[in-house]
Amino acid sequence: MSSVTIQTLETTYKSSTNAAAVEAMLVKITEKPGPMVRSSGHANAYERVLILTWRSFLNMSRDFGYFWLRLVLYMLLMICIGTTFSHLGHTLYSVRVRVAAIFISVAFTSFMSIGGFPPHIREIKLYTSCLV
Repeated sequence: MSSVTIQTLETTYKSSTNAAAVEAMLVKITEKPGPMVRSSGHANAYERVLILTWRSFLNMSRDFGYFWLRLVLYMLLMICIGTTFSHLGHTLYSVRVRVAAIFISVAFTSFMSIGGFPPHIREIKLYTSCLV
């Protein structure tokens, strides 16, 4: 939006009846005495970790591609590996097949976890900024 559009919206809102109603409501709310909050202003490390873990879980669970699709892919991979391991014998060839299946699963989960790295870094930055 251009600055002219924003200025037009501001002047229109300030001259409307809604602006006066909101202003009156704010005055009414701020006049009420509220409960006194006694806090040092900082949460301890346990509370920070708990809150940031909950926030991270909420953000991940709301994003279909980030959490749910990955969960389905991981479960499908584990089912495939389980069926591969269940029908193998104890020959030298079966050992090679098991090693190959383990390598594929480790490589797949490593590549899938790289996609979750940027949101994890964002949460770490948020946590370290809370420590300051």
